[in-house]
Amino acid sequence: MGNRIETIWKIALTAVVVSGMLLIGACGGSKEKKIDVAAGEYYSEAELERLSAGMKNRYCNDLGSFRESAQQELEAKTRELEETNEKIKTVGAKRTELDRERVRLEVDIRVLKEQITAVDALRDSVRIRVGESLKTIAALPDVYNDSTKWWKLLEANEQILLDPFYCLSDTVIYIPRNWPTN
Repeated sequence: MGNRIETIWKIALTAVVVSGMLLIGACGGSKEKKIDVAAGEYYSEAELERLSAGMKNRYCNDLGSFRESAQQELEAKTRELEETNEKIKTVGAKRTELDRERVRLEVDIRVLKEQITAVDALRDSVRIRVGESLKTIAALPDVYNDSTKWWKLLEANEQILLDPFYCLSDTVIYIPRNWPTN
């Protein structure tokens, strides 16, 4: 977008300068057709030839002043355009940084949602099968995925389990999760 704005400004300001140059050329006796400039109407060649020397000089001085003013405005607008382009670059860099941050946050949110879904899907009880112990149950991925946490199962089910090292098959035990309360 910055290049398009720059091109439009260059075309517009070039037109102003060219129009001023064409009009000034008429003061030197040029046969160029005069251009209507937004500031007002200008003399035709025939009208210019009929002017007195004093009026012609005044008119040419006015056109020279207009050209000088237009040139100064062109330079000021060119500087302003350069400053605006620099601001656009700065904003563009900041936007790129913010886009990266947005993508990172979206990924973090997706991962957290998946983790919450996985936690919600964890079972809250298990039926003991032949040959299983509290250690093998605690080591299951959907229980604790850590055999050293067998004691949590024992504490939560001490009314059901008489011996931590021997579990009756088909016994259903509760899996405590101890969710945070805050």
